[in-house]
Formats: sequence, structure tokens, C-alpha cells
Amino acid sequence: MAALLGVRLPAGGRPIQINVTESTRHRIDHLVYSAGEKLSFKQAKSGNLIIGGGWPATFSPVTGLQMAEQVMIQANLWTALQVVPDLAHIRLIRTWTGMVNQTPDARPLIGPVPGFPGLYVNTFPGMGYTTGPSCGKLVAESMCGKTPSFDMGIGSIERFAKADVS
Repeated sequence: MAALLGVRLPAGGRPIQINVTESTRHRIDHLVYSAGEKLSFKQAKSGNLIIGGGWPATFSPVTGLQMAEQVMIQANLWTALQVVPDLAHIRLIRTWTGMVNQTPDARPLIGPVPGFPGLYVNTFPGMGYTTGPSCGKLVAESMCGKTPSFDMGIGSIERFAKADVS
């Protein structure tokens, strides 16, 4: 959308994969995110566990479509078992891929776009599903003239000296 206004943002996309287990008894009420390992998981209302953490997918050399990689599925599930060994008896039923955004420094782009009053950007590399609500709150606060509840300076587009925002 920014490109429609002539704004080039230093961001692109990369494919990741997510794993889903069969339905199981209720175990968790919140998102589990490991700061030490590449792992996130949560439980759907249906009882399925959604296990991820930003594990990379790839593109098929034949079709060009995104595809999951078996070695990454295994590594993701192995990591989950190290954190929650009780998951060992639960079967994996599907894996899917999706695109997440990526910036050169893996930090967010969040806040006003210089030279475009009223235009804000809100993108958090690789963790948009997890951080979207918090980042949305910060941008909304800023758009409403309030001081954001967290310093958005880490995500300023101005950190990219060669970023074309004119």
C-alpha cells in the first residue's frame, strides 16, 4: 500500500511454517513464547495445539509455491517437546505455510512515515500474529495524539538512511 503513495519501505516477505496437532484436553489459556528457543504455541478452542516459532519454509523449485520442510517440522516439534515433554503422545495432523514480513535488521517498522502526515506503518517482522494487537494499540495511541505506552523509536523508518520515503 505504501508503494501506491511512492513510499518504499525496507521490508519484504519470507515463508514460515506452523504445525497443528490433533485435539487434546485443555492445557493452556494463553500464548506460550520461548525467549530462549524458537518456539511458540497456543491452544485453539477446538483443543488443537498450534506450534510454531518462526521456523522457515521454502519455495518449491517446480511450482514456486510455499512448502513446508520436513527437517524444520521435526526441529520445531523437538523443541516443543524439550519445553513440554507431555506433548509426546499427541499426533501432528497438519502443517501449513504463510508469509511473514521481514526487514533488513529484523526490527519492526512502526510509527509515522516522514513526509506523509497521517500515514503510519505497523509491521513487526516474523511475529505479526503475536505482536499485532500490542503494536496496533501503540499506533492507535500515536494517531490519536496520545503518548504511546511504549517508545516506538525502535521501529522508526528513519533508521534506514537509504530508505526512500519521499
